[in-house]
Amino acid sequence: MSILRRVIVSALAAMAVLMGGSSAFAMSTYTPGGGPDVNFVGTGVTLDVVVAGPYSNSCAQFDLAGDVISPGMGRAYGSAATALTGLTAAGCVDSLGFPSTVVGYPTWDVVVTGPASGSSWPVTVESVNFTVATAGCTFDVAGSFSGLFNTASQTLLPTSATMEISSPPSGFVCPILGVAMGQDVDISGAFTNVPPSGSGPITIVP
Repeated sequence: MSILRRVIVSALAAMAVLMGGSSAFAMSTYTPGGGPDVNFVGTGVTLDVVVAGPYSNSCAQFDLAGDVISPGMGRAYGSAATALTGLTAAGCVDSLGFPSTVVGYPTWDVVVTGPASGSSWPVTVESVNFTVATAGCTFDVAGSFSGLFNTASQTLLPTSATMEISSPPSGFVCPILGVAMGQDVDISGAFTNVPPSGSGPITIVP
């Protein structure tokens, strides 16, 4: 093989490696867009203390506001797409019929964890942190929950949670309810992004 031919073959091989690496890199990244502000309106949101049996809190309003992080900029799966900095919860009632309050603490991150199936993207809401207070019992919850975000419907559906009561509950009713530190807390319902004025729907592209 001539020197020129060897150079050409080596160059083609290098290009193939680079193209393959570029393709693999592209497949492991995504780019969020839209916004810049987001407002996830909760529907049928219920917080269940799993170990305590039937005890739960349901809220007529459970909205999460925030913004898209650096829209138009690519990033690796596992990096945050949006930052949720405000929780508005109202009309909350526990399973015993007592009114309750839910106060959230920023910032919750919505992280895209892998490629989409159609318009549905797997996501995890990380750094979840809030306090539930009801008659005679107050407790903190921390952790994360996973779900699917559909860019067509702008709806986030929780599918599983790794949240728990993160500190000793306070109040004389807590032992009666069976609420204790370390118990799992689940979340159900749906969150639909209703963009504030001047913002658009969230987009995600590979």
